[in-house]
Amino acid sequence: LNGLGLGMASAWIAVAPVTLGPGGSGLPWATLGPVLGLVLANGLAWTWLATRWACRGGLLQALRGE
Repeated sequence: LNGLGLGMASAWIAVAPVTLGPGGSGLPWATLGPVLGLVLANGLAWTWLATRWACRGGLLQALRGE
């Protein structure tokens, strides 16, 4: 979530002069919201999958082998 938040903040800083300036059309919230939601869902899904895969094996034996 921190990565998504930092990315959104840096993108806002990059486009703020254009969207807030004279003749700026603002942000396309109708498409921006769902895209950010899909990015968040994708990141959560892959994190969940990687965690499930990592915890599936013998965790204690793997740590002893390190």
